[in-house]
Amino acid sequence: MAYGFGTWDANGVDNNTGLVRINALGTLSIDASSNYSQAFSLPSGYVLDYLFQPSGEPSSINARKRISVSGNLVTVTQVSGSDYSNNTFPNVPGTILAFARL
Repeated sequence: MAYGFGTWDANGVDNNTGLVRINALGTLSIDASSNYSQAFSLPSGYVLDYLFQPSGEPSSINARKRISVSGNLVTVTQVSGSDYSNNTFPNVPGTILAFARL
């Protein structure tokens, strides 16, 4: 008997990867309301991605932050408190884990 759940893309192809190993490149501790930019050494053939772990209270309920990735660079910028688009988060301190994926 199998356990878990299945997911499929629009073409009906199974895309449930289960647990995926990652190649951690480093961490970036950020406060609630500053802008940051950090470059990471990226192995050939990999793309940069991140996980964000909040660790405190919001500095302001009228602001949010956007975390974006371009090439080997992670950038954190402040955005409007009404911006709930992709890659925006509450304005809280935390840690960004940068990792390489295929």
